[in-house]
Amino acid sequence: MSDEYGSYCCFWCPAHDNSRKKLDSNCPTCGRPYSFPLKNAPNTIGEFSVEKALGRGFYGATFVVNKGGILPKKHVLKLIPVDVYSYFKKDFLAECRSHAEVASGASFITRIDNAFDEVISFGDGELNCHVAVLEYLDGELLSEYLSGKQALTAATACQIASDLFRIRDELESHEANHNDFHAGNIIVQRLPKFQRRESAMEPGIKAIAIDLGSLAPDRRSGGDYKGDLHWMAEHIDRMATLILSGEEEISDIEARVSLRLRSVAQGIAPSAELQRTPNSSEIIQQIEEAFHQASEPWKPWAGAFWLKKFNDGYNAQTLEAWNVPRLLVDPGDQWRQAISASGPLVITGMRGCGKTMLLRALQFHARAVHWEGDTRQKVFERLKQDDFVGFFVSASALLSIQKVDAQETDRMFARLLVAYALELSRSLSHLKDINPDAVSTEAVSLVKESLNQLLNRTPDLDNVVTLHQLERKLVMLFAEVCRSDSNISLVVHPGQAFPMLAEKIRACAEIWNERQVLFLLDDVSTRYLQKNQIEEILSALIFQDPKCAFKLTSESQTIFLVLRSPGGVEPASHGRDFATFDLGAEVHDKLKDNNRGRAFLSEILHQRARVFAPHPKHVSPDMILGDNSLNDIAWTIASKGRTSKDRKNVYHGISALRAVCVGDLGTAITIYDSILARVKSGQVPVSAEDQANAFQNMCSVMLYRLDRRNTQFRSVAKSFAAASHKLLLQSAVGGSSARLRQYASIYVRVTSGDQEKQLRQLRELVDAGVFVFQNGAARTKTKDSDPTHQFKLTFRRIYGLADYMGLSERDRFELSGSQLEEWLDNPERGEELLTRNLNSMKSPEGPSDPNYGADEQIPSEAQSSTAGLGVQGEMFGIDECEASEPANDQSPAYSLIVPKFEEVQGLQGDVDVLYLAMGFEDRALASVNASMRIVRPSKVVAIGYEQQAGRAEDIRKVLADYGATLEEVGYQDFMKRKGDQFQGRSAIDVTGMTKALIFRTVFEVLKRQDQLIAIYTEAETYFPQEAELNEVICAAEDDDQATLLSKLKNILTGEAPPYENELLYNMESDGTRMNALFAQGSAKHERLIHLIDSRDYSYVKVLVDDAKSARATVARRAAEVAVINSGSIEECDIADPAAVMQSLKSAYELLYMSEGLNFEIGLTGDKIEAIAASAFVARTPVNRVFYVKPAQFDPNRFSLGHGNTRCFRISY
Repeated sequence: MSDEYGSYCCFWCPAHDNSRKKLDSNCPTCGRPYSFPLKNAPNTIGEFSVEKALGRGFYGATFVVNKGGILPKKHVLKLIPVDVYSYFKKDFLAECRSHAEVASGASFITRIDNAFDEVISFGDGELNCHVAVLEYLDGELLSEYLSGKQALTAATACQIASDLFRIRDELESHEANHNDFHAGNIIVQRLPKFQRRESAMEPGIKAIAIDLGSLAPDRRSGGDYKGDLHWMAEHIDRMATLILSGEEEISDIEARVSLRLRSVAQGIAPSAELQRTPNSSEIIQQIEEAFHQASEPWKPWAGAFWLKKFNDGYNAQTLEAWNVPRLLVDPGDQWRQAISASGPLVITGMRGCGKTMLLRALQFHARAVHWEGDTRQKVFERLKQDDFVGFFVSASALLSIQKVDAQETDRMFARLLVAYALELSRSLSHLKDINPDAVSTEAVSLVKESLNQLLNRTPDLDNVVTLHQLERKLVMLFAEVCRSDSNISLVVHPGQAFPMLAEKIRACAEIWNERQVLFLLDDVSTRYLQKNQIEEILSALIFQDPKCAFKLTSESQTIFLVLRSPGGVEPASHGRDFATFDLGAEVHDKLKDNNRGRAFLSEILHQRARVFAPHPKHVSPDMILGDNSLNDIAWTIASKGRTSKDRKNVYHGISALRAVCVGDLGTAITIYDSILARVKSGQVPVSAEDQANAFQNMCSVMLYRLDRRNTQFRSVAKSFAAASHKLLLQSAVGGSSARLRQYASIYVRVTSGDQEKQLRQLRELVDAGVFVFQNGAARTKTKDSDPTHQFKLTFRRIYGLADYMGLSERDRFELSGSQLEEWLDNPERGEELLTRNLNSMKSPEGPSDPNYGADEQIPSEAQSSTAGLGVQGEMFGIDECEASEPANDQSPAYSLIVPKFEEVQGLQGDVDVLYLAMGFEDRALASVNASMRIVRPSKVVAIGYEQQAGRAEDIRKVLADYGATLEEVGYQDFMKRKGDQFQGRSAIDVTGMTKALIFRTVFEVLKRQDQLIAIYTEAETYFPQEAELNEVICAAEDDDQATLLSKLKNILTGEAPPYENELLYNMESDGTRMNALFAQGSAKHERLIHLIDSRDYSYVKVLVDDAKSARATVARRAAEVAVINSGSIEECDIADPAAVMQSLKSAYELLYMSEGLNFEIGLTGDKIEAIAASAFVARTPVNRVFYVKPAQFDPNRFSLGHGNTRCFRISY
């Protein structure tokens, strides 16, 4: 009570003083505290006995009382001294009548039952008081929430904020203003179960106005008075601030909702100043939409869909499920029907062939797609036709782990169950949104019962009565079960647990009663999981049950090498234990077909063009590409010289595009995106030169990424392409009558030597994407009890463009025995070995495809422009039409409060503590000297590096000369510091710090203080040096992009791989949301690319320097590699922290606040950028912050000398 502030009038000495003061402060006239009536509450008031004091307003005080009798009843009495009202010339009885009139029929204004006058004792004095008898409401005053005494969640805050506007609406319906709308005059009622509002954001509460003593037709505002809107803006902003700045770490949902509440407060504050009346229903809708966007990601299912980039969502994990059907191309609906059949199924195929897209097409949200012109009833009728209901979970997000122990697999099954329960809750909400009567009234109870039955421990679910509450609980439970220290596990075998869950699912909605429940599990592969984990997980999930089945996606090599029968005794039998569907082979066959390949790819591109606004109107993708037959491509390569322009520009046209992807549709989509960026006004098709540059750029990026993974993989790819190119040239010697040889695959048999090693090497090449299994997985033949492993592998021709290989799939190499072993062990000799052994083996099955690449009939322009929706349009019953364009992007209707940066000079005054690190660079020592002169600290906290002494001894001598108190702390110990260990006016010298140290210090200081001085000393010379970088840039000027990207790897100096992601900040987040990354580009590019490669991002924003230096050029080129699949690059002056902050703020507002993605920050740039990012996160919630740590630093090749020292004042 003593900490409460407000405007109060003394009960004994009324005065015109509306200033804000502490409730326990004393009246200047009589000396009594303004809290005196509450702390000296009467025992009785007339026939009422006082139970407790409730609160104080300006004029009076309120008390909870009981009226005696057989059935005692609670009331609230409001007391105002008669002399106080006389002093202010107020009419008590008229107020009571007005209150009764306004409260009549109102839902958000307390009822007044009676009024009387009474002499009342307060401590040692008596006062004649007016008494109003008000309805008793069980709850707490809003002031209790705003003071932190009552727990405040995002749902509670949203509900209170919405109800404040409803109170205002009820007042305005009587042309009245409250005029004293402070938090003590609002009660947050706890509703009994029978009164709960099911559709509310927080069904169990309701905000109600309890004191209408200042009710009047006119608005009281100005001077010391606050109008109703002023009060509302203050209450809402206070709630948002309490949640965002609480001592406890908040969840992602709390953060999102609180930021939007703050924006609502910002939005109505100008209206309050200008006395305008905002539309309450619109603001309530904004609050509800913000809440639902944060807590119900399925909510926008019926909204418009547009791609930001043409290749957005080619990884369907980053695509909202209800948009999958808008991009899916499934000839005649054959594939969807095949995979939705009863029983367990493994969908195989190389990465990028569309497995996830097809699997997600079975997801409930996707089946409920809302086509233009659809009514909800039409959507519901379409859902009734399905004989299954599917729930999707991604193994990439769910099952990746950092530490493995004996209990980890058990925890994975628990994560899986909770993830499916979460998807179920969202699907039920989605179904209810389509048809409110479709969901059983017992659905919530059924899900709760299932969790309690199947998990060894669950959170308290007793108060969960709505789907909204269930979803929020499951988001929190999912975050908990994903923690490494979680001990939540299944109490039964997964083969029993999931059928039990399926039984509950079918009972949740009548249209699901007889449906097969499909548990859709995506990307079960060695990309995320260890072999033994995959074996345990999948063997447990491949079970037969009439109610449900798992549908899994993986690569062939993963499944056939690790999958075992239920029980794990023997290898699982295809056909006996599970079925497979090889989508990679299906797609490859479609693309190879001379008659259908172009149309199939054109349809895929056209689907995207319809929802990509910048795509030229009325121009189909195959018109933009034109065509060039594969035979013509081969003859141009074979007949033109190495420097010939025709040969350099040979790769163009839709046939080339379909041939390079070998089933990897993502590659084709990304190349087309690059070609689309080169469209010039009026030029169709895009020039051969521009298309060829796009093809070669993609090849360069792919080879570079392959090289990063393993240099030998790149050697295999380069040598295979070189051998293919050499044989193509040799076959053309006979002139135009010759049959061109185009080697694009290899037939191998593992027959001798270290067969286990060879099998592993081949599997690694397939895992890396150099080859794909042709027509499925490997085959094993047995002769005389001696197994022979034979593989047909197709080369991904995207890797061969730099060596100008042909694109047809006419011929194949063959290797076995010692020759195969030699090739795998010595890939740099691949060209020699492949061509030397060309005729030494005779294939038992002949050439791969003698017709692939024969001169095709290239469609006319009229034909090519009609690819359109094709069978996709027929399947969903929609007509070919141009989608309407999206409305112009609008800036978010809210503005973040971010720190200000001011570069300052000279002495900055004394500080209590200076944080610095005893680094190894020359500039670290120079910067300590400068920092001590600039801030003159009383104390220095010096962080030491355990494995690198650096300039520690020299730094100690400098500090001793200045006489400051020195505290030395080890790196690991400092990184664990939090809270009260960061006190006083602070400064930080970041020069010798890692970016992890910078983040920890800046974050912890600015979380508690409004100002920080940051000092940074530049180096005289940085590694890699400009000369080294210029050498790499020259390769690009010679159009040798592959060389450029390969050399980037070799100029890495000052540090050494492998790299590790260090998680510096982690907010409790919804793991099912898509992720966005904001990071910084650098000439030391490996950190950025490692971070992107190690995580799944739907969108990446990379900030690069706008300088014209070699360092900036290389950083931009590396950033282009990093964002090639989905993202963008922004240039700014990275030496200006204010500019970095503005870029970060804009990205956050768009990606986190507007579009609802998880927002992560990668500290992959320089130290100025790290300061800005750390200051941002100190007051603005993000999902995660990563520092990418190299295995070791090379102190001799990091930087030399020192330059200018810069000083920034950071403030809020």
